[in-house]
Amino acid sequence: METGKLHRWKRLCQPGDTRDRAGRLSLVKALIADGDPLMRTLTTHAVRERGHEVVEAGDGRQALHIFDADHPQLVIIDWNLPTMTGVEVTQQIRASEWSRETFVVMLTARDGGDDLIAALNAGVDDYVTKPVMLSHLRARIAIAERRIDENAARWRAEAELAQSRWLAGVGELAIALQHEINNPLAALISHASLLSVSGTLAPDDASTVEILLTEARRIASVVRRLTSTQERRSVSYAGSMRMVDLEET
Repeated sequence: METGKLHRWKRLCQPGDTRDRAGRLSLVKALIADGDPLMRTLTTHAVRERGHEVVEAGDGRQALHIFDADHPQLVIIDWNLPTMTGVEVTQQIRASEWSRETFVVMLTARDGGDDLIAALNAGVDDYVTKPVMLSHLRARIAIAERRIDENAARWRAEAELAQSRWLAGVGELAIALQHEINNPLAALISHASLLSVSGTLAPDDASTVEILLTEARRIASVVRRLTSTQERRSVSYAGSMRMVDLEET
């Protein structure tokens, strides 16, 4: 797996690292976007009482700016925001690279079927109709927490499976390299050994053949260790790069 992709997998799995020792979901970052200060305060209180970090926005453009900067995992957003509607902001969230990490709850006084379909098509995960009852809001937040945690667990499993497949591929590649290298290498060592004991070489040529034999045997040893090492460990190579340690122990 390329370094960039592996880094991306790790980043996508980070929401799953939010469980406390009792196994309960602890801290996530939440964005509360509502043009009504009273409603924003009520929603913020409902989120904070469950232990989450909250950032607030009073209009759509501010909400989108905060989302782009902070990538909150939970967004609770009013439909009728100034500057940009909640639906427009949600569409921008779904177009971003952080889309699948984000659970969006829409607050709206609209309860028509067409409005609900429009919200779902924009990428909303859940909605709460106004006037908002605090008990309903708390229930929606609990659902969001569960979904965030379940998604993160699934992404962790996907990342671990992808890495296992990649490592299995490395093992298969090592066997293929051993197969392709061993035959010509064995022929090289055999011919060089015959030359070395022939007694017909000039001193300089004999020295060159001995160097060739030494290096060829070293290659053979490395190829053998590549496929026989049971517990592979990595070591620093250059800068932040790492490589498998094939040194003899």
